[in-house]
Amino acid sequence: MTKKTSIKQQTVDLRVAMLKAYDDYLDAMKQMNAFEGKVIDEVGIDKVNAAILQVQVVFADVWSVLNFIQVNHQFSTNLLNSHGDFIDRLKKAGAIEETKKR
Repeated sequence: MTKKTSIKQQTVDLRVAMLKAYDDYLDAMKQMNAFEGKVIDEVGIDKVNAAILQVQVVFADVWSVLNFIQVNHQFSTNLLNSHGDFIDRLKKAGAIEETKKR
């Protein structure tokens, strides 16, 4: 297995994990929203607290991915711009070479 393949697979795995964590977050929010408009005494404070805790726990999983994306956004932007410049230089070099052949 090459390093390129390994990074690609890790990216796929991260996306799958991120989407799973997001689905878990949406489920936790759905459970929390079920208490909206109800009196806590009727629902039970333990159930409300458990729902709040679940939202916080699953958000922590999603947050780690969001933080990674945010922190590495500038790196990604710089790398893509640098590669774009490289491609432009190759195109210009090819155009110059074609002109010299004529």
